[in-house]
Amino acid sequence: MKNFIRLCILNPIAILALVMLTVVFGIVALKKIPIQMTPDIDKPILQVRVSWLGASPDDVEREIITRLERSISSLSGIEKIESDSRYGSGRVTLTYNIGENIDNATIKLLNRISTINGLPEEASKPVVRTSNSEDSPKSRLVIEKNLTSINESIINTIEPNFVFNDKPINRFINNDAKLDVNQSKNKSELLLKLKKQINSIENCKLKENSRNLILGDGNINSPIMLIGEAPGLEEDSNANTFMGEVGELLNKMLLAIEIKRKNIYCSYSINFRPPEDRKPTSVEIKRYSVFLKEHISIIEPKIVILMGSTAMEAVTGINGKISSERGKWKEVILNGRTYPLMITFNPSYLIRFPENKKYSWEDLKKIRQKIKDLNLKV
Repeated sequence: MKNFIRLCILNPIAILALVMLTVVFGIVALKKIPIQMTPDIDKPILQVRVSWLGASPDDVEREIITRLERSISSLSGIEKIESDSRYGSGRVTLTYNIGENIDNATIKLLNRISTINGLPEEASKPVVRTSNSEDSPKSRLVIEKNLTSINESIINTIEPNFVFNDKPINRFINNDAKLDVNQSKNKSELLLKLKKQINSIENCKLKENSRNLILGDGNINSPIMLIGEAPGLEEDSNANTFMGEVGELLNKMLLAIEIKRKNIYCSYSINFRPPEDRKPTSVEIKRYSVFLKEHISIIEPKIVILMGSTAMEAVTGINGKISSERGKWKEVILNGRTYPLMITFNPSYLIRFPENKKYSWEDLKKIRQKIKDLNLKV
């Protein structure tokens, strides 16, 4: 200690410099240390999530989110309620006060949701999760719905039944159509809007499996709209419809009735490639059928050609053998407009079963005659 004191006395300038350097470094470090008067504290958060395949954001907001918010807003301990309505799904986020018991809050939330009546029959069961959780839900709520309490017009608007024969006996009623299809609007803009809606789909294995969303190609002002089943590997890779051997056969089929493919509009029932090119499930077909019907309404063709059982089910709702439905002129009514349609085999099916080409030729001749009867220019 004496030696240290002696050293300080003998070297006052060095000691002073050391002290000043320490003070300077201290001031600089103090300014860089983050100081929070109110440090961040994680607040308990719960989310209620509901899916409603095919429903627009406005429908989700009106029929689900608003009812959820109205019912749960009076629960105790909630600091903030936020909601998000998307195409086919919606969620309500509840931020609770600091210190609120999350388990008790979950029980109260489930009990309150169970008292809500009149949620759409087509909507999924409400699921309660912790915020931003993609794992298993904390709780899954089963709600018994009273069918008599649901407004029938709403059901018809969102999920119509399609029963078709040679004459239209059912209609796709969409009083709240989001796409105002009239001649004054640009089809390209409407198609772009539709593509964005399809691309906003969540939790879809088809979308996750695909490289591209394939909406359609060809002449958007054509009187003929041809609808296939779903893209394959080549179509997904090139972002075009009917590629490779399937495309070559389709071109030959159309040329046989004096139609160049570039003069018609081609699309699919499913806009993403199914894994391993499997047949789309009825649930998947039903989910995308809403987009397909909007698609038809935008193009406004004079004739619709449905190629394959997937296209048949998507537009008509018929889930059966295509052999018993093909070759007959039917009609579908979308947004008050009637569209004649012909069901026939898909080119990929004809490649696997060429013996059915003779039946496809009969269908093509009927299409050619319809074009002449309607005096269409293709």
